[in-house]
Amino acid sequence: MKYTLPILTAVLAAVSVLWWPGWFAGSRDKTLAQTTQIDQPLTAPTGSLPTPDATGQELVQQAVAKLRSERSFEAKVRQRVQLFDRQIIGAGRYLQQSNGRRWNTRMELKLQIGDEAASVLQVSDGRSLWIRRDYPGQRNLARVNLEAVRRAVGQAGLEPAVGGVGVVPMGGVPDLLAGLEQRFDFGAPRPLAIRDTPVWHIEGRWRPTALARLLPAHERAIRAGRFDLAELPPQIPSGVQVVLSRSDLWPLFPYRIQFDRATDEGVSPLVTMEFFEVRRDVQIEPGSFQYPADEGELIDITDKVIRRIQAQRGVTTAAADSIEDQTR
Repeated sequence: MKYTLPILTAVLAAVSVLWWPGWFAGSRDKTLAQTTQIDQPLTAPTGSLPTPDATGQELVQQAVAKLRSERSFEAKVRQRVQLFDRQIIGAGRYLQQSNGRRWNTRMELKLQIGDEAASVLQVSDGRSLWIRRDYPGQRNLARVNLEAVRRAVGQAGLEPAVGGVGVVPMGGVPDLLAGLEQRFDFGAPRPLAIRDTPVWHIEGRWRPTALARLLPAHERAIRAGRFDLAELPPQIPSGVQVVLSRSDLWPLFPYRIQFDRATDEGVSPLVTMEFFEVRRDVQIEPGSFQYPADEGELIDITDKVIRRIQAQRGVTTAAADSIEDQTR
């Protein structure tokens, strides 16, 4: 049986690239590698250590609220994926702007695996989502009607942040964090630093109900606390780490989100996303959230996305085909 993790779309997108044919040979491109130096170490801060006035769960909730209250911001993005003994590195930028009731978002990523290059462009005006994937020798263009997806999410009795497709959920990075808060129990925040930047480091573990919904065949063992996370399928993370800013300049901004994988040898990173060189309240060109009409023929995948969302309620194996559906 194949498994995917529809709510953690950063992992899903990475897996979809890794499964694309012809991506398993060659040496890493040094130019892109130099722009994606990831995993700056977390260190103990100097001076007196602050005492958090909230739990880890509450800090993640507050981070979601703060991101949703921002009028606009942009950030550079780094990503690294280690899966199936292969590595993907990526770099790009993320834009977000409030349009009143929804968020306009734009994610651009250039990806490298072996000696092959690819790119992903995801643009949303809050009503529609356009996804362009450029693979070696092929381009895929897709559109999703987000209003229809939101209705399906509500009818399925799922949380709004579950309705994610593409690289980030339809509500952008705030929904990505919200989805984590809904699925993971976060421990006590630790005051650390990345270089000279003060941060909170918070680790999350699966909520048994969420993991059981994902792996119904193991529901009894999961709910009884007897399930070994090292037995998870390789593309499903065993936990998550969130690094939030402690700076007064932008408190609780998510500088790093890392999905971990437990093995018999220990815990190692599965997917790491970092946001840096962040600018708040920026003027963004209106055209940034409009998909060019001359890009080519678009395939509407709304029905496929809705079927996957409906499958999440019972977590049928149909949901496991979501990666292939989105890349056809």
